[in-house]
Amino acid sequence: MSEVIENSKTYGSSGNVPRDEVEKAILAYYKDMYRLAYSYVRNIEEAEDIVQESVYSAMKHADSVKDIGKIKSFLLSVVVHKALDVLRKNVKVDSLDDNPEAENIGISDVYEDIDLKNALDVLSPTEKSVIMLRFFEDQPLKDIAATLNKNENTIKSILYRSLTKLKKVLENNEKEGRKNG
Repeated sequence: MSEVIENSKTYGSSGNVPRDEVEKAILAYYKDMYRLAYSYVRNIEEAEDIVQESVYSAMKHADSVKDIGKIKSFLLSVVVHKALDVLRKNVKVDSLDDNPEAENIGISDVYEDIDLKNALDVLSPTEKSVIMLRFFEDQPLKDIAATLNKNENTIKSILYRSLTKLKKVLENNEKEGRKNG
C-alpha cells in the first residue's frame, strides 16, 4: 500500500484525515472491501452494491477519520455494516454457489472448503465477522475491535467461542462423512 496509508498521524487543525487520503485508501483497499462483502453475501452483484454503498458512506463520513492508520478499519467497518444490512433485508437463505466470476478478483482462495462454508453459517453475524476479519482479511485483534466497535478482550472471547463452534461443526461433519463414506 502507499506510504501515506502506512504513516500513522493526524492531520490539520481539525485533526481529521484529508478526504483525498480516504479516496486513496478506498482505491488501495477496494479488493479487500469487495472480498469482505462477497464473503457475506456470496453474490457478485450484491457484493458490488455493498462496496458501492460503502464507498459512498465512507466519503460522506470521511471527516470522522482522525488517524490515517485507522482508515482500513474504518472502511472495513462500513463494509461489514452495509453487508449486515443487506443480509437483514434479504432474510432469505442463499444457496452455496461456486460462481467462477468470483475467482477473477481472488475469491477462490477465501472459501475453498464447502464444509467451512457450511460451518460459518452456524455462527452469529458478529462471530462470523470476527472470524472473517481475523483469518480471511488478516486483521489484528486490535483492528477488529476498532472495526466492530468492541473491546479487544471481547473480540478475543468471541474469537475463541467461534473457533470452538467451528471445530465442533467440522468434527461432526467429518464423523458423518466417515459413516456415509
